[in-house]
Amino acid sequence: DARLDKLGIIRGKVVDINGQPIQGVRVYALYYDYDVVSTSEDGEYVFDGLYAGTYHLKFEKQSYGFEFYKDATTFQDAEDVVIVNNEDKTIDVVLGDLASGTISGTVTDNAGVAIEGIYVSASYKNGNYFSYVGGTQTDADGKYSFSNLPVNDYMIEFNGYDKGYVSEIFDNASYDNPTLITLGENESKTADARLDKLGVLRGTVKDSDGQVAKNVRIELYWGDKYPNSEGIITTHWDWVATSYTGSNGQYVFNYGLGPGEKYRLKFSSNAHGFEYYKDAARLEEATDIVMQIDEERTIDVVLGAPDEESEIEVSAVATDGTASEAGDDTGVITVSRTGELDEALTVNFIVSGTATPGKDYEDIGNAVTIPAGASSTTIEIVPIADYDTQEPDETVIVTLIDPVADAGAQGKLARAKQTKKQQAAKVGGAPAIVTIINNPAPQGIPTLQQWALFLLIVLLLLSGLYYSRVEKKHY
Repeated sequence: DARLDKLGIIRGKVVDINGQPIQGVRVYALYYDYDVVSTSEDGEYVFDGLYAGTYHLKFEKQSYGFEFYKDATTFQDAEDVVIVNNEDKTIDVVLGDLASGTISGTVTDNAGVAIEGIYVSASYKNGNYFSYVGGTQTDADGKYSFSNLPVNDYMIEFNGYDKGYVSEIFDNASYDNPTLITLGENESKTADARLDKLGVLRGTVKDSDGQVAKNVRIELYWGDKYPNSEGIITTHWDWVATSYTGSNGQYVFNYGLGPGEKYRLKFSSNAHGFEYYKDAARLEEATDIVMQIDEERTIDVVLGAPDEESEIEVSAVATDGTASEAGDDTGVITVSRTGELDEALTVNFIVSGTATPGKDYEDIGNAVTIPAGASSTTIEIVPIADYDTQEPDETVIVTLIDPVADAGAQGKLARAKQTKKQQAAKVGGAPAIVTIINNPAPQGIPTLQQWALFLLIVLLLLSGLYYSRVEKKHY
């Protein structure tokens, strides 16, 4: 058998100083974690299923202020509410009866025009931290007000981001060092704010033929500065937002770009490749975009179009056209390029010929990369010795290809990963051919035919010996 204890309950009613119930008061039961409920139309609240322990209660509602039970303005000064199993405790509260004051103000833009709908929040100093009191929005005249605030120090924050304005702490302060508003008994303080307008970044993306490019992905990065592992302040580029071009090729970032902040853009498309603004292959090499207050910046881009001076031509030549199965004689195909060398260039190719990769020579794949700063690289043809005297000489043929025209869907994916300079590379010249000479086995090393004949003789001898023993045993 078992006899179980029932968990505890805290319930009560919240009224104003005239004894009228207050609906919508948020009531917090603070333990190791917290529960929160709101009062009903009758001002009543209830927490059920509470574990035995010591709780603190907090009551808050805009225009009524806040307090901790019992008539305290900080968590540290709150009275303990001890709950044991099977207990149903009632705690009623009069909200707004503490000595209180008011903080109000007006929010405008830099031209002094009132801004409606700015979210303003108030937090009170709670030891070394700030605890949220509540929030409100500015009206059509840009005005807001917090009333019935207990005596304390307050931080006022203006969140303008959703309305296209720079958010700020009162008096252009920071979270680390806010300008506090000290509120005395029955005192009224004013906290106005003039917010800077955030920037907007927009533009049009076209292809190399001058046609608008649809469904281009544009990524916005923000340059944040913080210490690296060695404690040196460096700029780290953090992704902020993503936009796509519409049917008209246009994009826009109106999430609010801060004045004086640095941004960078990346444009990418399966059909047109990618680049970082301005004509860069890497984020680290991109051009900074520094926004000003209330600026609408237009940045148009031609994606997939090479710069005139960056035309590239690639070719392949067999600089060592023969390889031999005997010794270490390998063949060499040199892949070269003309034009700028500032970026690494991946060149795709197809392999054909009478030789079989992985059997007659080591597999060479289907792409090679010319390093940045280099005009060429090599592909080594390494024969695999089989000493087959009946095998003729064989060929390895390497043909450079355009990834889109000759490689189907995989080629298009490869092209999408290239910068527009890389995409501009043109294939020139004839295929490169290396001949693998089938040399006979070196003296002292049996050929395949000799090995086969030897194994056949051994098998015949073994089978004869076996039958000889069987016949002797039979007789």
